[in-house]
Amino acid sequence: MTVVAERRARAPGTGPAAARPDRAPGLDGLRAVAVLLVVAHHLVYRATAPPAWARGGFLGVDLFLVLSGYLITTSLLGESALTGRVRLPRFYARRFLRLVPALTLFAAAHVGYVAATRGDVAAELATWPWVFGNVVNWHYAAGGAVGIGLYPLWSLAVEEQFYLLWPPLLALVRRRRALVVVAAAGVAASAVLRAVLWTRTDPADFFRVYVRTDTRLDALLVGVLAALLAHRVGDRALRRAAPVAVVAYAVCVPFAAATAGWLYLGGFTGVALAAAVIVVAVARLDAGRALLGSGPLVAVGRGSYAVYLWHAFVIEAVWVAVPSWPVPARAGAALAVTAVAAGLSYYLVERHCLRAIRALRQSTSTYGNGVGLGGCTAPVRP
Repeated sequence: MTVVAERRARAPGTGPAAARPDRAPGLDGLRAVAVLLVVAHHLVYRATAPPAWARGGFLGVDLFLVLSGYLITTSLLGESALTGRVRLPRFYARRFLRLVPALTLFAAAHVGYVAATRGDVAAELATWPWVFGNVVNWHYAAGGAVGIGLYPLWSLAVEEQFYLLWPPLLALVRRRRALVVVAAAGVAASAVLRAVLWTRTDPADFFRVYVRTDTRLDALLVGVLAALLAHRVGDRALRRAAPVAVVAYAVCVPFAAATAGWLYLGGFTGVALAAAVIVVAVARLDAGRALLGSGPLVAVGRGSYAVYLWHAFVIEAVWVAVPSWPVPARAGAALAVTAVAAGLSYYLVERHCLRAIRALRQSTSTYGNGVGLGGCTAPVRP
């Protein structure tokens, strides 16, 4: 066995599933659950009297954030253990390829729609620097306007800002215990800040607290902690905790509302903790394989980025285009158009970018001789 292979075999959380955690079918299924919850949330709120059981679908965003923190950290830990460093330029190249080309296609279609419907093209174009600058959430929190159906993009901005902070920190701080302390402190600080701001905010202006990076960072960092600490949790304990976490997360959905004070006073952190247990159980134990690993859910999960980009815009456009149709018909049309748009995004843009990302990953996994750009010089240690 080579030195690199032996290091990989011994390192916790760096086996095949950890090396490519984003391709675990169960996690793709979780992505699908998350994006379908968000789509359902935006659809039911277009109804005259949205059912209470579906009003908390926005908690799918929290599941996305936990997944992102977990997957990014697991991937970077695996690279560090395998090669002895984290190659930041390649990480950011992969992120660019995964996110920006599909977003550019969406932006072009969005501007074209506004022009075709004789909307305010100048105001529309003024939105996009905020979006591509990955700060649209702060623009939104400050009361700034966004284009039709662009409001879900706030969470993408939060994730991108997290990507600018966490990977360099992981590359510099080489001890896992120190990373755990930093992440745990970040969770606590974010939760406390959110609670303090909420007590000073009119619930009607909930977005001023809801979309800020510092008030939503705890979900991402809970995912980070799950990646850092999962190897310390035994399979038996995880099997016992997973059903409780599923029930806790599921129960929150009918009772959640974006203006519910309990969410801002600790509830969001609790939801993130439940989501983290679910993510680890699916990733490590292959929990829920029969459902989450099913073909349709896996397909939706792999196309979840495009679905998330397009769905709100399509819903708004359909509601404007056919106002006389009954709600179920408009909802069905919106789902069909979203599926077509997401499919075109995948086949025209994303699949080519994914090939380039795979090539970058393969080139990263072949080195280990101490030569690299922007990386730390030792693997993360316990």
